[in-house]
Amino acid sequence: MGTISQEARGLVLDLGDHGESDKIVTFYCEGIGRLTTIAKGAKRSRKRFMNKLELFSLLTLHYRPSRAAGLAFLAEAELLDSHLSLRTDPDRYYCASVIRELLLLATREQGGDDELFSLCCWALGALNHNDRPLTALCIFLIRFYDCIGYGPNLSSCHHCGQSSLESRSHYFHSGSSSLVCSRCRKDEFDVQQPISAGTLKMLQSAREMELIRLSRLRFTAATAMETITLLHQYSRTLFQREINSLKFLRGQISG
Repeated sequence: MGTISQEARGLVLDLGDHGESDKIVTFYCEGIGRLTTIAKGAKRSRKRFMNKLELFSLLTLHYRPSRAAGLAFLAEAELLDSHLSLRTDPDRYYCASVIRELLLLATREQGGDDELFSLCCWALGALNHNDRPLTALCIFLIRFYDCIGYGPNLSSCHHCGQSSLESRSHYFHSGSSSLVCSRCRKDEFDVQQPISAGTLKMLQSAREMELIRLSRLRFTAATAMETITLLHQYSRTLFQREINSLKFLRGQISG
């Protein structure tokens, strides 16, 4: 008896050729998490997959799960949103690539998180339509770490417990994923990233707002750069590797 076909919404995270006519496609799906599929005949198909299997696109997938630990079979796909500008506008592409790389690093096959899926849909949609792609990326980054259970503590000094509202100078210590106040900074021997009170306030707002209201936030260029620098360093510490898309993006916006 054959495997029953299933349906899910998914974002295209990765594409690769397989043989002469097939493609391997990795999605992040609602209710499922990461799902790697094989699309038979995708290079030749003009009906099932034409202009659909593109990075960052949102699709409705019709697939058959693998019986073992192999690839799921992608039968067809319906395009919901192509997010076209993420592939044609360099600034939007760089920001979307950060989201893609972090999702591939932090998620696993069949590990669903609908809150994270909703955040990704919001972020890619905002990047596609918003005239402030760095604001959308900063919001995604701080909420992404909350979603995966590694949200940094930006409310108080991890040494003395002083509230960030009570200190004029703040530093972020990646190793402890916490703030260090100016008084306790001397007790830390490794480098800490300075962070302004204005940036802390924006990040707190980004964490607390409902998704439908997040488009109201506006990060200045300086606040966006400070946020991206801070969370780039934190990402490298957390994943114990370079985050190439973030490194490249920092070079673009600082140069």
